[in-house]
Amino acid sequence: MVRAKPDELYVYDASRPFASRIADGLDDLWQGARMARIWAKLGWWDFKGQTRRTLLGPLWSVLGTGITVAVLGYVYGAVLDLESAQAFPYIAGGLVIWFFISGCINGGLSTYMSARGVIEERSLPISFSVYRFVFRYAVELIVKFSVFAVAAAAVALPVNANMLLAIPGVLILLVNGLWVVLVFAPLGARFRDVAQIVSPLMLIAFLASPVLWPEGMLGSSSFIAKYNPFAHFLAIVRDPLMGSAPSATSVTLTLAFAVTGWILAVVVHCMTKDRIVYWL
Repeated sequence: MVRAKPDELYVYDASRPFASRIADGLDDLWQGARMARIWAKLGWWDFKGQTRRTLLGPLWSVLGTGITVAVLGYVYGAVLDLESAQAFPYIAGGLVIWFFISGCINGGLSTYMSARGVIEERSLPISFSVYRFVFRYAVELIVKFSVFAVAAAAVALPVNANMLLAIPGVLILLVNGLWVVLVFAPLGARFRDVAQIVSPLMLIAFLASPVLWPEGMLGSSSFIAKYNPFAHFLAIVRDPLMGSAPSATSVTLTLAFAVTGWILAVVVHCMTKDRIVYWL
């Protein structure tokens, strides 16, 4: 059913104390992390497999994002009266980051359902499927950053040392993405209707987040971005890419989300991991 030694039968005991469940769940996370070589390879295959037997392969993902950036950059640049030197790389960075965020939330809901065969047929840590899923989206995130590079080169965006700050920003984004999937994966496995609720909410969040429009254009309504957590996750990566350091507020809030989110994720994972196979 769930992870056990090859010569042992795992027995689920619903009466186990809370401390025992936490210890078992933490061990599951650790054992899953130790299998990085395997889930990384499978995650890479998952990324390539989405465009299997196509002419361009994974480049279709980049090409599709590039066309979206080109169209939205031209339209929103004209509507919002933005200079092309800022509009195209700004929108490119925002979309690439948003695709990762929405993927972890919307896609995270179906993580365990998509891995049903592996969970039911293999004696692996439950967290193995989560690591594999997030790694696949991390690869896509990194690959799609090539769209931003092309947009930045096309408009001759100035290069400076602040751009290196995007690296820790991406790491913070990945750490947060992992706990989000750990929380949403069991939620999606247990309650199938959640996906129908989250999907339209994410569309609203997309429109209310500064993905395509600069925060400074809101004027007196700037609180929409100020109190929007997605805006801060966009800022810790996109601001450095655009040549400016992210604000201390954005860095502090995203790190706070990482700490509190992981506490929540550990509790949720420890309390639900033994039930996942029954919910599938």
